[in-house]
Amino acid sequence: MTTTKQVRNYTIDIMRVLAGVIMATFHWIWAYGGGDRVVINSYWGAYTYPNGLTGWDWFKGNYTMGFFVFVTGYFFVNHFKKLQRKGAFGGGHDGEQVYRFTANTYVKWAPLMLIGVTSHWIMANSHAGSDFMTWVNTLVWNIWQFVGISGFGMLQRVTANSQYITTYAAQLWYVAAYIAFCCFFYCIFVKDEKVAVFIVCPLALALANVSLDSPSWWANDPTMLTGIELLVPSDIVRLWGPLAYGIWGWYLVDAVKRSKLSKGIENGLGIAFLVLLAYALVTTWTGYLGGMLNQDFVWMAVACICLIQRDPVTRAINNFVDKLPFKNYLADISAGFYIMHEQILLVYGVDFAEMAGGSYGKGGLIYLGVCVVAAILATLLLRVVLRPLYGKLGNALKLNRPVGQMFDDQVSA
Repeated sequence: MTTTKQVRNYTIDIMRVLAGVIMATFHWIWAYGGGDRVVINSYWGAYTYPNGLTGWDWFKGNYTMGFFVFVTGYFFVNHFKKLQRKGAFGGGHDGEQVYRFTANTYVKWAPLMLIGVTSHWIMANSHAGSDFMTWVNTLVWNIWQFVGISGFGMLQRVTANSQYITTYAAQLWYVAAYIAFCCFFYCIFVKDEKVAVFIVCPLALALANVSLDSPSWWANDPTMLTGIELLVPSDIVRLWGPLAYGIWGWYLVDAVKRSKLSKGIENGLGIAFLVLLAYALVTTWTGYLGGMLNQDFVWMAVACICLIQRDPVTRAINNFVDKLPFKNYLADISAGFYIMHEQILLVYGVDFAEMAGGSYGKGGLIYLGVCVVAAILATLLLRVVLRPLYGKLGNALKLNRPVGQMFDDQVSA
């Protein structure tokens, strides 16, 4: 009797990379793609390229945050369920598990955050020719970012629009907010899973909608905070709310995985994957789809089919990628791309526009190419140097000890 080799879900890794590239393109348009093609250097004042940027009006991008929050929420529940099946909860050790999960999440992301804040600090200050005190001041802000303060919205509260972008690696709000999310939501999941799924998730989603509809979030101006935002930092709810879709998505995907699907339904899922992905890409590069919410749900549906892994298309992709030598680097490259893209955009965007002779699209391609190289270098630094070091930190935090013995000093790690 032959057995089928279990292959990693590389399709979801590829989609992470693709969604990251699209998100980076969206940020290029957000920063430099206004209707008048005026280049705004958000770091050190304004700079207008002579006659504005021109050409390649089809070069668009779109918001793929829906994909990332769905996948993040899905794997949060997936990890919880694995521990639940192992009987990790109960017996008076629930608090220990909350500590272990939150600390593990931070140790996992800390190397990437270190790369992000360090590269941002060096790139922004060296490019601007900052004086000594500016280097020191921005170092302090980046340390705050590294320890995760921005996850609670604190930095956004005390900085103006220009400072919010210049003083620290703003794109790391997602990581910091997720670490804060882990601590809070994991406590609720451990105590009562149904309360978390049916009460807390809808409440978080409602708060996110209130925050994202507020002009203070879009203007990034803390002086415009009103109502619920005075109590709940927007950096929290803008991530925590949408994560509810991924949390709910786990139960949907799990139900489909455990169901007996006919060959026709499996083929239908494959066709749906191709159609939805093509639709998402076409609307992304043409800017046809107006509302970001619609785009979010399209990407969520793509993620759902990737995670189900019952269709012939994703199975074929997984088997193909399994033969590639760099297959195990895809997830890290995606994370590295996210960590590096925003400071490259905001520090060097004007330079890319000048290199492209004022071409909006060609400048964007140069920017994406630099982001890819930076992501690969960040991945190598992560895997060769930083991750082994942070593995030792995990031992120091006693994360590898058996359940119930984490805080027993008589037990060796």
